[in-house]
Amino acid sequence: MRTSGLVVLAVCCSALVAGGCATSGGSGTAQKAPARYNLAGYPPPFRDGFNAGCEAAKRKVTEAEDKARFASDAQYRAGWKDGQSVCKPK
Repeated sequence: MRTSGLVVLAVCCSALVAGGCATSGGSGTAQKAPARYNLAGYPPPFRDGFNAGCEAAKRKVTEAEDKARFASDAQYRAGWKDGQSVCKPK
């Protein structure tokens, strides 16, 4: 359990650092993150989760809307948690 927390933290930090280096583009659900977050190197389920978590954080929602996917897809779940953390209003 502790190792997975470190992995999530490392992924979150990497996303923050990489976010300042490039912009995202393209179409589809996996490309909706603001341009300041470059998610190009992450798999589509992670990007989908990040975008959903980021949007939820902006609306001050603390639970994933797609509960089934959140429960069954580890990459989506990790992305959602990272998006929630990164986009949470200060």
